[in-house]
Amino acid sequence: MTNNDGEAIYADNTNPDHANSATKITLGAAIAGGDLEVQLTGRITEPSWNWTPGARIYVGTLGQLVTTAPTSPATFSKVIAIAETATRILIVQEPPLMLA
Repeated sequence: MTNNDGEAIYADNTNPDHANSATKITLGAAIAGGDLEVQLTGRITEPSWNWTPGARIYVGTLGQLVTTAPTSPATFSKVIAIAETATRILIVQEPPLMLA
């Protein structure tokens, strides 16, 4: 996600303004004001991940990817990827389900 200045910000399922925004996944760490590589579609492999194959991956808080469907105080639930293997995900960008 980006703010009005075009800077990357963390998606957060407690912020209803983030529900309908395209959610990109970062491909590495970055520092404030630095360049950042992100991906909106396709597959991502990250050797440090340990997903359960077939798990639905949701937008969490403060940019986290989580496998548990969000509940209150989250304002929306949005699947953004499916785990294909322990270390590879497929970005799917499903529509959000508003919770509050």
